[in-house]
Amino acid sequence: MTTALLDHEKLKAAIDQTGLTKKACAAELSISSRRLRVLRQTDCNVSTSLLYRMSLFFQTPMESLLAFREEDPKE
Repeated sequence: MTTALLDHEKLKAAIDQTGLTKKACAAELSISSRRLRVLRQTDCNVSTSLLYRMSLFFQTPMESLLAFREEDPKE
């Protein structure tokens, strides 16, 4: 089974490319600065609506912000 997670490294790069502060990016994405800090630390699940807002804000396809992982199905 394939799992899609927000790639924290890709998120960091996207934020850096904007030239905005982390606080300004968080405000644009309608999330707290603390939530953005957590998202920048590790790959994690995010809501579809947040991923969509990120896609619009960073002007990139949603898939480009994701990391895909293959997991062994549990028996």
